[in-house]
Amino acid sequence: MRETSGDVTAATPATMISRKAGFVLKDGTIVSIDGVSPINFDVSVTQNIYTVKFITGIILLLSLQCLVPMVGDSYTYDFSSGMDKVYGGILGHKEMSGIWGMPRW
Repeated sequence: MRETSGDVTAATPATMISRKAGFVLKDGTIVSIDGVSPINFDVSVTQNIYTVKFITGIILLLSLQCLVPMVGDSYTYDFSSGMDKVYGGILGHKEMSGIWGMPRW
């Protein structure tokens, strides 16, 4: 998680406020290391929050939009619904049968 008062270009590694390990399920959902629970971050957010996904330590996806609004007590972000969901657009992920996903490098 990265927090900044700026836009996505300001969401640099220096703005990281928390990180957690998780699993990517077949449907693309990311869950905690128990394989079921959502990933929870115990942080207080006061500015724009962006999510970053490191997959196997190599692939990096950065959300293009900040995570707003909060729904209930959680943020959700769907990287698969369009090219405009990842910073870098088509360079960040690829359309596969109508769903956007992470290409194998």
